[in-house]
This record gives sequence, C-alpha cells and structure tokens, in this order.
Amino acid sequence: MSRVHVEADEYSFLTAPSDISYDNGKFTWYSHEDAQRFLLRVNEQTFAVEGTSYSYKMQETSVVTVVALSDDEFVYDSPKSEEKLFEYPVRLSTPKIQLNGKQLIIVPIEGADHYEVHYNDEYFESTLTTIDLEKNIVIDGVYTLYVQAIGGEGRSSSMKSVELSFTVDYGEYGTKEKPFPIESVEDLILLNENPLAYFVF
Repeated sequence: MSRVHVEADEYSFLTAPSDISYDNGKFTWYSHEDAQRFLLRVNEQTFAVEGTSYSYKMQETSVVTVVALSDDEFVYDSPKSEEKLFEYPVRLSTPKIQLNGKQLIIVPIEGADHYEVHYNDEYFESTLTTIDLEKNIVIDGVYTLYVQAIGGEGRSSSMKSVELSFTVDYGEYGTKEKPFPIESVEDLILLNENPLAYFVF
C-alpha cells in the first residue's frame, strides 16, 4: 500500500479516491492504493462499501464523495474525495451499434425503454436489440443510420450513437419472381398500398 507521508515518517494518509462516475445504476471510483473499504456519501446518506463500486438507484440530483478506509494502524483514512455532482434525471449511456449484413445490432442499454433508429430524415422505434433492417427500410437508397436510447421514468434520452452507412438495394418487390413477404400484421399494410403486387404468406 503506497502512502502519502505527513509530519512523522511512521504515519501517512491514504490518497483520496478520484474519478467518481455513475453509469447503468452504479457508482464507481478509482482507488490510488489497494484499499478495499470505502465510505460512499450520497447527499445525506452514507454507505459502507467493499470494493470500488456500489449499485444505487438515483432519484434526485446527487452530490457524491468517497473516503478510502485504512486497515493499517500506521495509515490514516484518506481525506474525502472532491465532490461530484450528478444531475437527475440520469442520461442513458450512448448506444454502441454495428451492422451484421442486413441486421442492426445494438448493445443493450440498462434503463432504456426502447430505441429510436434514425435513417436519413426518418426513424422507427423498436424494443429489440437485433433489428432486421430489411423489414423497416423498404425503399432502395443509401442511408445514414444512428440510434438513440429512450429512457423510462428518471432517465433522459441518450446522445446519438456513431453513424453507420447502410445501402438498400432490394430491387423491385411485388413481382411474381420476388413477392412481398407477409410475416406480421404490420406487413398487411402493404396489401392496401400495393393492390396489384404479388405477396407470399
């Protein structure tokens, strides 16, 4: 355990924890030594914590500090960390996305109610994290995609994800050789919009 020496060589203080963060319902921080016990203070509440993280459901804007506790009689507890302010509601984490062929893969975001998939000037909503783009973007073209996670109670929407380029080149649907696939109730809208086209159920 490293020590910061003060006054007498035989006594020292632990260094105050730093880099307090809150993500996915959990506070985390950095310990500069091998301290394993901490006091986490959130507004007027204090929690004894083993390790450098603590699960906590934030319900109001919070001021947070952490103190590292010493197990060595010659080493004092650390001073409290710098105060860190966390605004409420909590902004959801930015989604990480990737394309796998015609599928859009979203790494799940804790606390997200659903996702908005934006493509050029349009978007659709989904609760899925593996999305078949062929069922949602049916017009040929080159599209720029990004995703936002939309929060439920106590959560604000995320920042938009990185942008990905996706090309739709399905060719002409609705012919005898390439009929529209009808796989859900929503697909039945195509019947009304394309009365002379071919369909397969």
